[in-house]
Amino acid sequence: MRLFFFIVIIVTIANNCRHSSVKENNPTDKLTTDTVRSQFADSTGIGVKGQNKLVIRHYEYEYKGTDSCNLKIFFYEKAGNKWRQIQSFCFDLSCIIDLNDEDEITIQDYNNDGFNDLTYHSYIAARGGNEIRKLFIFSPIKKELEYIRNSEKYPNLSYNKELDCLDAFALYGGSSTYFLKIESDTLREFAKIDLWGNHRTVSTVDKQGKEKVIHEDSVADDDAPYIKYKNFKTLEKYTDD
Repeated sequence: MRLFFFIVIIVTIANNCRHSSVKENNPTDKLTTDTVRSQFADSTGIGVKGQNKLVIRHYEYEYKGTDSCNLKIFFYEKAGNKWRQIQSFCFDLSCIIDLNDEDEITIQDYNNDGFNDLTYHSYIAARGGNEIRKLFIFSPIKKELEYIRNSEKYPNLSYNKELDCLDAFALYGGSSTYFLKIESDTLREFAKIDLWGNHRTVSTVDKQGKEKVIHEDSVADDDAPYIKYKNFKTLEKYTDD
């Protein structure tokens, strides 16, 4: 039943916001659109501070099929006194987002390596508590952004200081907290906590995706079923403090 409700959320999200596959790493790629709906720029926080620049533009255009895109990300590095574009990413986004809204873009360190990364609000979720974002991790070795291709599968992504990982929190008829590692360009679950009513199930997940239940119990009615946890071993939950 929990799986059914989570599938409903994902399907509804997809229906709310049409989204094509990414086109990337083509600095000469040009959009044919000529109206910029909104724009975001940063040259002090992303990547190596002061040495990298980010520009995101949301264009207004008429949808023209799978080759179209109306949101584009440009990534630059400093070359002397000028900026040199080294990457671009292109997405089709039918949602209306305002890149001037401070909630749309987040620049912070998501993998605790000392370099700031990027997320942007990419989907309108059916249930208001599920915030869906694309995640881009800055690689200090490659000196470029790495698009995490399954990041939109996990709502409410955040860095977890307790376990030095990422976690996600999905709301449906109940809730699930996912604990995630970044492996190459993918997020991999290694543990999760499911709540359905007042029933709690704690599982570990191996590299093949096989789940193993390590704990089951009931929680107090005033806490269930919407609790986000920061540790699956001690069952410590996040608080508002």
